[in-house]
Amino acid sequence: MTRILLTLLLSLAILVGFGAAVSDAASISGMKNPTPQMAVIAVVFNALATLMNPISSASGGGTYMPIGGEVLYLGFWPIIAWILAGLGIGLMAGEARATIPAALTSSALTYILWIMTSIMVLPAVQSTTPWELYLAQATGHLLLQAPLDFLAILTLPAVSSITLALFEPIPSAGRPAAPPPQPVRRRFWEYEE
Repeated sequence: MTRILLTLLLSLAILVGFGAAVSDAASISGMKNPTPQMAVIAVVFNALATLMNPISSASGGGTYMPIGGEVLYLGFWPIIAWILAGLGIGLMAGEARATIPAALTSSALTYILWIMTSIMVLPAVQSTTPWELYLAQATGHLLLQAPLDFLAILTLPAVSSITLALFEPIPSAGRPAAPPPQPVRRRFWEYEE
């Protein structure tokens, strides 16, 4: 259980860190009297918003950032972020069988975290687009107009983590490994002088 939790934390840290690095051009200046905590959540929201359209970004589409109203053209960076998160999962899990639930949970948790941070941040923003409309348009685009983006969010981490975990050394199935010999224990009176 601890290993799965650490794997999820590592993948989320990779995704948020990478997303924050590529979304540094997006502003959070549209917030009304931001507290330091809301500013951090706004940066996390911008980071996650950049990762939601990996295939569309790679094909030249832009990602709309609702806080500042910018459109970012990110190219292949969101795909690279999802692959790196999957590689982190593969390193932590160690075996291919354990990577699938961790990768799918990481993707689902990232999607849910994006929705939750948008619900927290966007009502505090002075914007022409209400937060309900942004969520409806963004999820509609993701699920109906660009389903390959949603499929990429689910499969890129899973495939890259399974691929890395397959390179782990597998014990030979032909013969069982012999247990190491146990040291001989003697009592003090059994030693010669």
